[in-house]
Amino acid sequence: MLMKKIFTLIGVALMAISSNAQTLINYPTSKDGITLKTTDTDQICYGTTKINTNTNTVDGIKFGKTFKYAEAEEYYYATLSTEGGFKAGDVITITGVYNNAEEKNSAIKFYSDPAGEPIWTTGNFINGRTAEEDPVAQTFTLTADAATLYFGRQGNTGTFVLVLTVTRGGGSGEGGGGGDTGLEETYSALSETNGLGAAYAAVVDANNIATNVVNGNSIVKFGTANVEVEAVGSADPADKPEGGQDITIGAQISAEEHTYELVSINSTKPIKWEVGNRGDISYYYIKGTGTPAVSMVAEEVYTEGEPTGKYRVKVTAFDPTVGGEPASGLYYKFTTKVDGALKVGIWANKGNRTTFLVDGETKKVSDYIVEGYLEGETDTEGKLKWLTNDEIVAIHDAAGTATYVIGNGKNFWGNAIIDAKAGKTYWLFQGNSQIGFQGYTFVPGAKKEDITKIESIQTKTNNVWNADAPMYNLSGQKVDKSYKGIVIQNGRKFFNK
Repeated sequence: MLMKKIFTLIGVALMAISSNAQTLINYPTSKDGITLKTTDTDQICYGTTKINTNTNTVDGIKFGKTFKYAEAEEYYYATLSTEGGFKAGDVITITGVYNNAEEKNSAIKFYSDPAGEPIWTTGNFINGRTAEEDPVAQTFTLTADAATLYFGRQGNTGTFVLVLTVTRGGGSGEGGGGGDTGLEETYSALSETNGLGAAYAAVVDANNIATNVVNGNSIVKFGTANVEVEAVGSADPADKPEGGQDITIGAQISAEEHTYELVSINSTKPIKWEVGNRGDISYYYIKGTGTPAVSMVAEEVYTEGEPTGKYRVKVTAFDPTVGGEPASGLYYKFTTKVDGALKVGIWANKGNRTTFLVDGETKKVSDYIVEGYLEGETDTEGKLKWLTNDEIVAIHDAAGTATYVIGNGKNFWGNAIIDAKAGKTYWLFQGNSQIGFQGYTFVPGAKKEDITKIESIQTKTNNVWNADAPMYNLSGQKVDKSYKGIVIQNGRKFFNK
């Protein structure tokens, strides 16, 4: 007999987190309505085998097996229900941990139909840590209505969901919707554990080589209610084949420099979309191929002043004093429908390279602020520490690092944040290198300083914990010690029981 082990979480607690927002699901603050269902019994589930404690005594919703859906297999998953169902624009927030050795990993994937494709898969959870050691909250905005949501484990070790909320934003009255302003929108680039996100996975083969290349570009499109994104990976010229010509040229465009229109690149390195990770901080990102350039032309090769009839590709890189927009290479193009703050998670490859967010209207670099991890900047335990924009700017200035190079000119994992305007487009790319893309958060109506204020709280002095320091929830609201859930105090996130 096919055995189905199912959780049902019915949201009954409603809590305003903005002027019109409602919390539809609120675990662990409320366990009311949580049930464990099997094929022949329903029972209230408090402290049972599925709401229990992991090896580090962290309470959570346990998934002992992977989400499965097949006629001949046992499968485990949970369901989320709310009166009237879920709406496009509802936001899921989840944190979790898993138990076992470093070679094992786990995450959670969500479905609107358990027999269909997942609508979102989180990045890997933290390995075997307690809630006080800062599990990262991940969020996703529904893009379509769903009567019920289903979720379960993706990975190869026991998984514990520590916090799970579903919120509905205001802006158009009760119920919200996909176009509500005032609702935070988040897109995770990694929606498959240890693999590519769904949008990327749809255009690559088993070796992560792009299968949708047209005119030397692989374009991946995705987004949320108020943000449209195009990820563009481009072909770089391969080593010239023996005796061959790897480019096709057109009319001469500069007699003095002997340059010609570049019609096509005939022999190229493959365009790839792959996953990278900084393991000790569980920082996953997508990385593509292609060297960003404002223009690419064919340049005739001369020997001792005489033309050889052979040609090579001449690349013009982006010059921030001149401006422009990428014509090739790896870049991301964001188009925002309303004003708001756009926070993009990036990995700055070869950290001594320049990082640009270019305004599509002016073709000049937009002012951005950053926050995150810098290579070599560690705490007293030798772990990378999260830095505010002010701290990164101070490190940058002290090191004498060049303009548009982040921090100390080494690798960077974190956020670049701009004030985005309605109907405008912004290009994200890196000079003469490839940038890693983790995802983005967009907050309509906010300014870039607004969405960094929680991370910028610094009340920890000489590594001494101040128990009386202000405490904030994840919405930036000041709370007292009776508040239950994820809070920020002394610049750290932890779970307050």
